[in-house]
Amino acid sequence: MVWTPAGQFATSGLVPTSFTTANRLAELLGDWRQGGSAHERLAATVRSLILDGRIPLQSRLPPERALAGAIGCSRATVTFAYNRLREEGYIESRQGAGSWVALPAGHRAATDTLLA
Repeated sequence: MVWTPAGQFATSGLVPTSFTTANRLAELLGDWRQGGSAHERLAATVRSLILDGRIPLQSRLPPERALAGAIGCSRATVTFAYNRLREEGYIESRQGAGSWVALPAGHRAATDTLLA
């Protein structure tokens, strides 16, 4: 992944198209704390929201600190969840520039499934 001077991800073509606020993501997450460790549940819930299209592809996610405040957990929990999603290919990010929703290779967007 290469960061261009224009602030776009050159290798993935990822250009943020919208911004998901911390409060909006907190609404979408609902009761995400059921079972398992907090960071694993948070990552799983965000992954589900991405896969079903409720968090649009290429949308910018809220900063870790803002999301932690909105959902009432530690920043470390959000950091671990974002790291897990980054490792799995659901998030692309650059330090200081934010994180954007992506899909790992082999996955289709919810809108692609509807159109097929």
